[in-house]
Amino acid sequence: MLPNIPADVERLYLTFKEAGHTPPIRDLVAVVSSIISNATSEILVILDALDEVPERSSRNNRQELLQFLSGLAREGFSRLHVLVTSRDLSDIRHPFREVASQELCLERSDVDPDIRYYVQCCLKHYNLARWSPDLKSEIEEIISSKAKGMFRWAACQMELIERCRKIRDARIALSCLPKTLDDTYKRMLADINEEYLPDAMAVFRWLTYSRRPLSIEEIAEAAILQSETTRVDPNDRLADPSEVIGICRGLLTLSHEQESHRGPKRSLYHQLQLESRRSRVVRFSHFSVQEYLRSERASSFHIDTAQSHTQLTGCCLSDVIYNASSTFSIEDTIEYPMLEYAARYWHEHFQNLEASDPQLDGLVHMLLETDALGRWLQIHDPVGLRHYSPSIVISMQGPAWDLFYASHLGLYRSTKRSLYAIEDSNITRYIDSGVTPYTALGAACLRGHVDIVRLLLSRGADPNSRIVDGTILKAVLDVYQQCIDPVGESAKLKNMEEVLLILLEHGAETKRSTQN
Repeated sequence: MLPNIPADVERLYLTFKEAGHTPPIRDLVAVVSSIISNATSEILVILDALDEVPERSSRNNRQELLQFLSGLAREGFSRLHVLVTSRDLSDIRHPFREVASQELCLERSDVDPDIRYYVQCCLKHYNLARWSPDLKSEIEEIISSKAKGMFRWAACQMELIERCRKIRDARIALSCLPKTLDDTYKRMLADINEEYLPDAMAVFRWLTYSRRPLSIEEIAEAAILQSETTRVDPNDRLADPSEVIGICRGLLTLSHEQESHRGPKRSLYHQLQLESRRSRVVRFSHFSVQEYLRSERASSFHIDTAQSHTQLTGCCLSDVIYNASSTFSIEDTIEYPMLEYAARYWHEHFQNLEASDPQLDGLVHMLLETDALGRWLQIHDPVGLRHYSPSIVISMQGPAWDLFYASHLGLYRSTKRSLYAIEDSNITRYIDSGVTPYTALGAACLRGHVDIVRLLLSRGADPNSRIVDGTILKAVLDVYQQCIDPVGESAKLKNMEEVLLILLEHGAETKRSTQN
């Protein structure tokens, strides 16, 4: 156990580190609530840049966090102190209006001296220190006076000046500086080489909607993935993945951090090679870049949410279907850097689609109902059946398999398609027998996929069928109890309640579940 780290925090960290992404807000809230309730000493909670929490997201929701913070304040914990920093946004200001004990507003006059100091430090850097004292003084005065309290604006202009090679170029740049941050980003986007603009837009989509941070190798590969093509053409790849940063100059940054993702067993050499690559993570150079691209203000550069998930889903599915080999090895993820991501997250992007898409439905059908299923499960098995029976994964194909995985992943249209592809005389056998040690109904129930549970029961599934741990009802009750936390009802808790009611409505026997 880590020193001075509460056990609940360490457990949450290790769980989601193993899963390959950060915890959703509801899980963080549950842990913080537990710590505060059991505290015997002073607790200081610091939330920096609250405005950068997405307003709406499948995993993180600003409103959910604001409700939690307001609730904490109203509880009146005597040992608790909360410090929140944010831009002054109405949806953030309103919840704190009645509960905040003190408010500090940074005025432009408070920030301007820091911006001037920042500019002075930049001018001591090698690429800017070469200018004459007169020009450096001119740069300092113009940038500092026009920043109007915007650090990010000043940083962008200093980067622009740094690229100038001649005194004349520097003075021309100073004479026509963009007035706002939006104007700055508009100019940066317009400067992208037209030949590489499709790649740049793909990079922006992936960085905005990816389910976890992407390495430089992954993002360079993602930029050339296409949902309507088959195998990746090596001729489309950049000679050096790091050139992505240069193509989107000023808009991206490369940070070195350790990312952990589960994957197949690998040699020490490949382990070190992959970890080295994954430590170079690409991000937007500032949160405001992503914010601008997602807004209508970005005009032709606007990143549409629905369109992005459609494209990302298609790219992930195509990558797995056409680039994964039947004898998967770690070398495949080195040759095709996006394979692990695509295999793990395609269905999450698919579930974010706002409307059905025949092309994507066809790709899902191809993945689940052909030999591509076995290749996908070699890379990422969301259930872990290969640990239950490693040899079985190779030959996985057939109605029971695609029905089971469609139900497990919550893919309603795919589940319905699988059901209607099965002859009526076989329907009950495939639903209830399914795949040892689970069944399609059991998978849907335990994952809280309410619509799929209703669909399977309407097609004759037995609510009293057994799975590996007893009856389905007993297993759902166990999961339901685990969902109850001090924060209140989460979305999963509500889904499990509904699943329980549906099973009971369809004749699930409580006595048999109690005996088990």
